[in-house]
Amino acid sequence: MGVVRMKSDEPVQHTAERRVLEKYPNLRLLGSYMFWQDGKNSWYECVLIDPLNPSIRKDFNYRRALALN
Repeated sequence: MGVVRMKSDEPVQHTAERRVLEKYPNLRLLGSYMFWQDGKNSWYECVLIDPLNPSIRKDFNYRRALALN
């Protein structure tokens, strides 16, 4: 009996978030959720914000979210 499938210890959603943050290092991740899944792949939508945007800096709720990260 051989190994049928290699499995990762890290959840697929964390892998998606890590890849997005590697591609866009200047943005902050607010969250992510499953967008679509078929028999082979899973797609996640990640919500990112730009902390240097003036409208984000003025908004109290986003400033609080950025402080938690």
